[in-house]
Amino acid sequence: APVVAARRREAVSRLLVSASEHLASLVTTSLIRPPDVLPHSIARACQLVKTEFDRPLPIRDVARRIGMSTGHLSRLFHQSTGLRFVEYVARFRAERARELLLSSGLPVQAVARQCGFASVSQFNRVFRSVHRVSPRALRTHARE
Repeated sequence: APVVAARRREAVSRLLVSASEHLASLVTTSLIRPPDVLPHSIARACQLVKTEFDRPLPIRDVARRIGMSTGHLSRLFHQSTGLRFVEYVARFRAERARELLLSSGLPVQAVARQCGFASVSQFNRVFRSVHRVSPRALRTHARE
């Protein structure tokens, strides 16, 4: 005989998924310091990510646009945010994708494209690493 009833196990499972999604969101938010405490150049780089996350954002192009060397931007970005630039971009895109998955009926492939991922497989990999759940599973659990 099962130790825990099926209904109770399912309820606990949904609760844990919800809690892990919330925790992932808090971690993302807490790792990325608010713009008012960031050096001006890093705040500008973050703003570029926020407005252009849907297209390729190589750090060399961002560095050029804000008037820094790639190496200096990379070091200062990591020092200021606790994240490497590519990690910040990936987390931002994954968070935006989470919002779209929960608020729209767009297919997963369309969400991946709109959030700047090069492929659905890259999207699935990054999304799972940030949110600890696949995009489809997130949407399925949200509907239950």
